[in-house]
Amino acid sequence: MATPQPTASLRPTPPKRASTVKPILPPPPSTIHPTAVIASHAVLSGTHPITIGAHCIIHPYARIVSAEGPVELQEGVVVWEHGIIEGRGEGVRIGRGVIVESGARIEGEVGEGSLVGQGSIIGVGSVVGKHCKLAPRTILEPQTRIPDFTVVYGANNARRVDTTVRDKAETMTAREKGQQRQMDALRKLVPGNTAKWMT
Repeated sequence: MATPQPTASLRPTPPKRASTVKPILPPPPSTIHPTAVIASHAVLSGTHPITIGAHCIIHPYARIVSAEGPVELQEGVVVWEHGIIEGRGEGVRIGRGVIVESGARIEGEVGEGSLVGQGSIIGVGSVVGKHCKLAPRTILEPQTRIPDFTVVYGANNARRVDTTVRDKAETMTAREKGQQRQMDALRKLVPGNTAKWMT
């Protein structure tokens, strides 16, 4: 006598494998000046508008995120590798000529000509004035205000006024010329793929 075969309903069902493919999300609504350089491996994401001005340079692995608010980068902003600019609340505005060094995270406003040091954090709603300098790993708590021409440094966020830049026009001019030379060199070194982000 033949042994009865199990029916299909009695056979064990193999477990389903979860997909490892990430969904392809549409790019955020972006306005990008044609002279801006955005590396192919940079990340622009979110649902609010992202505005990138003339001559901006966004390095590989930098992230511009507008999930919770708009982001505006004015002319000549440079965001280095692993720098993060994230719009929160009313949004983030980065002034003309700001340098955001590697690993820095900005969720507030930064004024024209300022330098945000490596690994620094600017909390939500904070405002950094014009021509300021934040030393590496500076942490500004949310809603912090830093006046123009201020240098922030040390474990306790000590502050001093940069009178050399504030009081001497020639120092400011020399700094701007040096930054322009650096940006001209970066434009040749950073492979741009701005068309990837145009909607």
